[in-house]
Amino acid sequence: MPASNIETIYQFEDALESCVESILQSSASLTCYRQKDTDIKASPWAEVQCTGVSANGKQYKTGSNGFNWPIGFAATVQVTVTTNREQNTSSHATYLGKVRRYLYDLSSYTAQRLPYLAVSLVSESGSSAVFVDDERFDQTVLQFRVNFFIRDNAWPT
Repeated sequence: MPASNIETIYQFEDALESCVESILQSSASLTCYRQKDTDIKASPWAEVQCTGVSANGKQYKTGSNGFNWPIGFAATVQVTVTTNREQNTSSHATYLGKVRRYLYDLSSYTAQRLPYLAVSLVSESGSSAVFVDDERFDQTVLQFRVNFFIRDNAWPT
């Protein structure tokens, strides 16, 4: 289905965060939020943020005005897993395993979740762990490099 305009297609961060949140909530059965959500969070939870989008290919779609629109991109998707050390520390490793398992599965990135984009590669680019002493939270940040492109049928007519 074509987008109503080109600006809608290029809302990558919002689209990828929404998609990953959906994958983690419905497929992995995890409590998940997007980084900009204002909900009060109860541990355990995963939080998704998309940053660092960059064009990565020389593939272009030529528009009616002769402008070449880039269609291949890469982004960093960061998932922060948070658990309370005193209440649910045992779920920390389970959350990490589920995040990795479901984000690596390319079949999770469906056209229903990403109507204008298609994910071609997901690879973990690093992780780091911290203890937030004030809250007694354990947090692990998983970073994934996500390669994606704009679907051929996404372009407005």
